[in-house]
Amino acid sequence: PDRVYLSTDCGMKPLPRMVAKMKLKALVEGARIVRKELGSR
Repeated sequence: PDRVYLSTDCGMKPLPRMVAKMKLKALVEGARIVRKELGSR
């Protein structure tokens, strides 16, 4: 694919703030891994 978008599946509103923050950090780390493997930025 030319572009891959990582995003939440929504549903974070009922989560405790710390859990939502940890999920977002995991999403960012996943994006870094994919970018490294694909050789972009």
